[in-house]
Amino acid sequence: HFTKCLNCYVCNSSVDPGCLDGEFQAHIINADVQPLPCNVRDARFCIKTTTIYGAIMGTTRFCSSESLGDQCQYVDFPDHDRIYQACVFTCENDACNSSRGHCQDLNVLFMFCILIASLMDARLFVF
Repeated sequence: HFTKCLNCYVCNSSVDPGCLDGEFQAHIINADVQPLPCNVRDARFCIKTTTIYGAIMGTTRFCSSESLGDQCQYVDFPDHDRIYQACVFTCENDACNSSRGHCQDLNVLFMFCILIASLMDARLFVF
């Protein structure tokens, strides 16, 4: 049965570029992309995923009956200097999977860690 009618953004940037996260584009979400009533059984969560690999960026937004948590994972490949980033943001309120979220905060923290690691590697940072 369907419970509380949660409304989430539901889109995929590979089909609709207006779905891309605001940090990837000047506009937040295309005006055509609106929160929709979830058609997932027992939906209690809105989810946003973001991925970055080099210059390729993607965002999906959808409803879920399960929490996927909040996390970012970063993978570097030894054969090149690019870092692959995949983030998931889970929330429980109407339209909460819009452009701004915890992944953005994690991105800032990640960039800070890279800067510190670079400074330490270059022996410019002294404790």
